[in-house]
Amino acid sequence: MKFSDSIKLAFSNLKKRKGRTFLTALAVAIGTTLIVTMVGLGSTGEKYILDEMSKHSNIKKINVIPQKYQSFDEMMNESTDENMDYEEMMEKNFKRIDNRTVDKIKNLKGVNEISASIFSRISEIKIGDKKQKNNLSIIGYKDAQIFLNNEINALKLKNKDFKPIIAGRNLTANDKDAMIISQRVLKEMGITDYKSVVGKEFTIISNQASNGMKLKPLNKTGKVIGVIDEKIDAYSGKIVVPLKTSLEFKNYETFDSNFFENKGYNDINIFAKDEDSVKTVGQALKTLGYQYESYEVIAEQVKSVFAVLKGILSSLGIIVLFVAALGIINTMIMSTYERTKSIGIMKSIGASTTNIKNIFVVESGTIGFIGGIMGLLFSFINSKIIEFAISTYLKSKQATDVVIKFYMPNWLVWGSLVFAIVLAVLSGLYPSSRAAKLDPIEALNSK
Repeated sequence: MKFSDSIKLAFSNLKKRKGRTFLTALAVAIGTTLIVTMVGLGSTGEKYILDEMSKHSNIKKINVIPQKYQSFDEMMNESTDENMDYEEMMEKNFKRIDNRTVDKIKNLKGVNEISASIFSRISEIKIGDKKQKNNLSIIGYKDAQIFLNNEINALKLKNKDFKPIIAGRNLTANDKDAMIISQRVLKEMGITDYKSVVGKEFTIISNQASNGMKLKPLNKTGKVIGVIDEKIDAYSGKIVVPLKTSLEFKNYETFDSNFFENKGYNDINIFAKDEDSVKTVGQALKTLGYQYESYEVIAEQVKSVFAVLKGILSSLGIIVLFVAALGIINTMIMSTYERTKSIGIMKSIGASTTNIKNIFVVESGTIGFIGGIMGLLFSFINSKIIEFAISTYLKSKQATDVVIKFYMPNWLVWGSLVFAIVLAVLSGLYPSSRAAKLDPIEALNSK
């Protein structure tokens, strides 16, 4: 008997028992649907987050913070330590960034641009008769290295005429009592004529330490020399001042007159020469022992979290599929009993043990295939229902600019179908072996 004959017999037997075949395949379909839908939900969430990150993050950008390098698992373990609060954790892992460190990082292979900064919170800013008190901070840069070319060039791709300063001029290393201010801060102050503030006197005030303690106010006055376009996310809502001014306020809020000598810079921004250099620079920073963040690192962390989530979400479908496998075993064993005489006839006319096994394995595999296809069809219908539900919900919240498409990766579609077929074939091995071992004489004499 040829294998093709085994396939024909298998399909012929399944057609005779359409109801039982359909119900058994339906159980496989439900399990497949649950796996594809649940993992698809996780993949949709992961893809949406990564896509949004790629829109707002420059994939060549790396941020270095004054902390010892830790792997993601080490950070997670430490963050769940009930005996250590956030401040203690930061202090324990502190690693100073000084000018030597900046120079060392600047000379790393793959580094294109670098800037180091010190930032401090302030309580209030005054420009003329206008005031603003909410969420204010000032930031100063080493050598006034404020706008990096990579940031500006990325924005010029959308608007070739883009300029970071929309009024006045940029801050230089020679400026002392001066500042450039974010367009957004001016908007919050009620100022829309940005050119009118250039040359005006400002006062920045701080009256609180970093621990929240109220202090005698520290005031600093000077002149506004420029306005920063709010399209540059890194400076949106910020006030850029000379490094010396920023350090003066940092000394004040930390009660440390030697803050820079003891702590150094708050962070470093790096732009790698190209996307491939991001990993090279990251490995070098790891060797230097510094914690860093980049699109690549954050993306890997997001993928790690969603890998666990997708595993949890798919577990229910896997359980249902294993239950369906028991149904296939039961169906095949019942089929063995019903076709005992037929098996005896086939054996008596020369069918081998392998031929009999093939018939039952093909039958179980076919049930898995039909169930898998049905499951994928149900999953596609589910995806459209989920998309409609999310779209309706977002519209009700006036979030019309957010579009979420249900995402089913190819590996999930094909993997689920193959898994359903393989599981069904494995489920048919015992019944097929049982059928193949029947004695032809006893089988022919069975009722």
